[in-house]
Amino acid sequence: MDKKILLSLFCLVIISLILSPIYDVKGIYARENTISTLNENTSQKVNKELTASDQLEESNEIEKVLNNKDLNKIAQKYETNRASNPTIPKGNEGIVKKNKYPIILVHGFSGFSDESKPLILPSYWGGVKIDLDKVLSQEGYSVKEARVSPYSSAKDRAIELYYYIKGGKVDYGAYRSKKYGFERYGNTYPGIYKNWKPGKKIHLVGHSYGGPTIQLLEELLKNGDREEIKYHEQHGGNISPILKGGNNDMISSLTTVAGPHNGSLISEKISKTPFLQEKAINAIALASNKFTNVDFGFEHWGLKQRKNESLLEYLNRVKKKQIWKTDDFPWYDSNLKGAKELNDKFTMNKNMAYISITGLDSHRNIFGNQSSNKYMFTPLKPLADFNGSKAPESWQKSDGPISLASGLFPYNKPFRETTFHQNPNLGVWNVMPTLKNWDHLDLIGWGKRDKNVTPSMVKHLYEELFNYLSDVERVQQKVSVSRSKRHN
Repeated sequence: MDKKILLSLFCLVIISLILSPIYDVKGIYARENTISTLNENTSQKVNKELTASDQLEESNEIEKVLNNKDLNKIAQKYETNRASNPTIPKGNEGIVKKNKYPIILVHGFSGFSDESKPLILPSYWGGVKIDLDKVLSQEGYSVKEARVSPYSSAKDRAIELYYYIKGGKVDYGAYRSKKYGFERYGNTYPGIYKNWKPGKKIHLVGHSYGGPTIQLLEELLKNGDREEIKYHEQHGGNISPILKGGNNDMISSLTTVAGPHNGSLISEKISKTPFLQEKAINAIALASNKFTNVDFGFEHWGLKQRKNESLLEYLNRVKKKQIWKTDDFPWYDSNLKGAKELNDKFTMNKNMAYISITGLDSHRNIFGNQSSNKYMFTPLKPLADFNGSKAPESWQKSDGPISLASGLFPYNKPFRETTFHQNPNLGVWNVMPTLKNWDHLDLIGWGKRDKNVTPSMVKHLYEELFNYLSDVERVQQKVSVSRSKRHN
């Protein structure tokens, strides 16, 4: 049952892309509504024109992201051919730099932790090739896997991540629960690092949609949620620590692995297709029946069949909620507009390290566009071909679902190109060399067909990263001591 549901979600995406007309990103927002027709009255015309003007401004802002010179310059440096050998990470070469702060792995969209996944699925971190967190823990690294909703918005996931690490009953916020009409409180977690507080830091590593999730967690810890704070001031009651803000010095580093920093054109298409969103929600709702124990992360929305509720009654209740019409949904967070809104909100911490890891598994074809490489994970091939033929030229290179120019770093943040063997930079994005012929799922050990990316290569990639995170701690300690001496 669960396998069929997951397969149906994927098929809905592919069918939508195949049947869609040629997709031109340029001007997508400006074209959505046209100026009013001649038979409309004057006030209607003004409203329509204002809407069109707003959309044109929005379109121009998106163009700035798509045409960012720094992103495109780096992306242009990398080329692969159809079946060339992949980049081979060196690993730790027998030297384990044990980390002081625990490393927390955060899965992406449609992902499950080992404790919550359907039995048919392999481990998210390592797939069928290697149990990453287990193997790396045995080597001496302090690493744990987090559990968050596979399909919720970045903010819901960030809040869940806080409570999963710290422990406690998930509080999505009084204002947000009222705004969206879902339950304020969710699951209760014992906590995997109960002593997490300022000074007792962690490293966060997020794959794919886990990237925006961990960035939003950091932002909420620092600055809270303005709407929740305002609502609390007006109505009283209690407010969650993560929504209140003021919790600095709790994160040592953020690492995104194939994160959609600047949005995904796949999500862009889905977010413009309400029919597809509705069918995806219906599929999730159907899978969340009373006979399954799989947690799809929508119980606070009511997407769980009650004991005395018939399937028809349950599906009708889900339909009335129309979750897909809200902006509290992953399609929105990872489309071009939603990603830009998140980037405009995110602030950088001068004492933290920000790291990005990307893969490239497409090549230039005879038509001058990008096509998927030979050994790309088969379900990702249509997504890579979609990006390669219908995206702006600078965004055609991809790992499958994520364009390389999107995964490098947020368009409006400082960055440095570097390697795992150089000193980490604090307060900027440390952009690692793109891994050639690694697709979106190779980066977490999936893709049984791809024999080129071996289990040891996946392990070596994370050994290099984890040793680098230990170097981050060393640099942070050095900076802290230097500042203390200046103040004394």
